Amino acid sequence: GSAFAIGRAWLRVAAIPPARLRRIVTAPDAVVRVAAHAPAVLRRARRGDRAARAVVREAQGALADLVARAAPRGRRGRALAVSWAGGLLDDAWLRAGVWRQVRRRGLAIRPTPPAATAATPAAWRALL
Repeated sequence: GSAFAIGRAWLRVAAIPPARLRRIVTAPDAVVRVAAHAPAVLRRARRGDRAARAVVREAQGALADLVARAAPRGRRGRALAVSWAGGLLDDAWLRAGVWRQVRRRGLAIRPTPPAATAATPAAWRALL
């Protein structure tokens, strides 16, 4: 998800010692460890760290591209209800940047808070 993408991009630009980086990416829980960097990257970006801001802008752009590609054709000018799921998108600052990027792509949107929290795949299987 977004946390992994932000964490991975950060690990590529941050000055992390090679031995530490190797431990992170070769661990059995590497995806979790990489994604765990995302909240700190967001904090750094909000404080003005240029590298972190660039990483976050790239992630916001990728999410905006996803919304633009998923939007039904012919919706230009008519507000499209959009929502979000996942812990990282609970961050209003991150979301605001995504919505700005979506609007720059020519889509009118109406951000709508999620009706429920995101369920894990195991929870969905239990319901079925």
